[in-house]
Amino acid sequence: MTRRHLFNMMQQQNLPNMSEKLEFVENYLLTQDDYFEEQRKEIKHNFSRFKSELKRRWITAHKKEDSFIAKNSAWLEGTFTILTIVRRPGRPKNMFSKASDRSKRRTTEALMSAVDVEVLTHAAQVKLRSCGKKDASQVLKDISMSPKRATKYQRAFAMRQQDEKAQR
Repeated sequence: MTRRHLFNMMQQQNLPNMSEKLEFVENYLLTQDDYFEEQRKEIKHNFSRFKSELKRRWITAHKKEDSFIAKNSAWLEGTFTILTIVRRPGRPKNMFSKASDRSKRRTTEALMSAVDVEVLTHAAQVKLRSCGKKDASQVLKDISMSPKRATKYQRAFAMRQQDEKAQR
């Protein structure tokens, strides 16, 4: 796809400013196909470079379309590469969060065999804390520090479930 095509698509939008027009084009590019997360990141990265170069050239042309096209016609004829997805035959990949426990075990098997338990539990604690789940992080820390504490958590959890069933 040429840069001129992207520029024309951007100019055709009835949006108030250039940033919104560029955001529209970026969203358009990202919705053209079912991209994997890595591919989406690469498209965003490439588009970010295109966007900054376009803005620089636009300002140099004093934000006038005729002047911009006249000064940058060679640049506009250059290409903007969009990744194409290679469709593999067979069953499509399932998202990790929607996979069964067995599939999750199979997926994480290499990670579990290569990394120590302490490193995995610490990584899980840090990730939970950074996601705003401070209580879950603390529970994981308590459970991993003391096996007796894990038993107490288990008993408290079971009693709470019984209380909830009794209230229904």
